[in-house]
Amino acid sequence: MKIVFAACLMITIQIAASFGQEIEEEARVGCIKEICPLNEKYKCCGTCYQQTCAQEDRICPDVCYQGCYCIKGYVRSSPDGRCIPIKKCRPTIPTVAPTE
Repeated sequence: MKIVFAACLMITIQIAASFGQEIEEEARVGCIKEICPLNEKYKCCGTCYQQTCAQEDRICPDVCYQGCYCIKGYVRSSPDGRCIPIKKCRPTIPTVAPTE
């Protein structure tokens, strides 16, 4: 029983220590977390864009962007839209040039 208690205590201490490091890092870079809408999470160091239903991943410069980002499994319905489940995106029809 003592071993289980000790293991739980160590895990709790590690979580608390990592949480403290995250707060220190955010304070150092001047990141103040904001409250985000449903299905979004605030990131102090996110990407330069947010994936939408119609947009594929793209390469960003190595710079941090602060803001609310969709949580895992969600994308924006449009560049300024709300976060929706990826499975709710309408399929896009690729545009191809007519052949002769």
